[in-house]
Amino acid sequence: MRALQRSGEFWVFRILCAVGMFALSCTAATVRESGTEGSPPPLTVCELIERSAELRNQIVRVRGRVSSGFEVFALAPSRCEGARERPPWIWLDTTDDALEPYAEVAPADFQAAFRAKRLKEFADGLTWLRSEPVVFRQDEASTKAWRILEDGTSMTVTVVGRFDYVPQARVQRKGDSFIYSGGFGHLSGFSRRIVISYVEAPRQFPSRRWP
Repeated sequence: MRALQRSGEFWVFRILCAVGMFALSCTAATVRESGTEGSPPPLTVCELIERSAELRNQIVRVRGRVSSGFEVFALAPSRCEGARERPPWIWLDTTDDALEPYAEVAPADFQAAFRAKRLKEFADGLTWLRSEPVVFRQDEASTKAWRILEDGTSMTVTVVGRFDYVPQARVQRKGDSFIYSGGFGHLSGFSRRIVISYVEAPRQFPSRRWP
């Protein structure tokens, strides 16, 4: 009888251990999934837009819905509180083109210098900046999210990367040449972008797009 009682206690002990190990594994999985336990919550797209001047050229962590499709790959807010107009979209890149020095310019000033053939003198008076390069990580979550988005699927994710903001236009300097652009993305039509370092794993990937 005593042996039977001990056997019962042994199995209860094994069950409790199994439950404890399962709870620990679930906790670890949650930490791996979010990667941000103890960190402040990510910025919303609206918060990033509102703080653009303050946060430009910095590494940011922002959560929003990514719209992916023909000639668009951007964080797309629907509405921002208190805003009368639809907020601007934020272009997303996984390839960093900011390896050359750049300067912010007013389009009219650059065009006037170009017409007068005084670009060299104009460039000497600019403040040239250089961004810290960002490399897109090829980790599992980032690669999986990228492949899903390449397929034209929209999904809500948290991205981490360098935030670039050009209120007017920018010009890059490469040797004696100058590359002028109004902004980022398709037809240089975006004044803001994030060069992605990595994508945090969402709680659930769209299963219909990923085997």
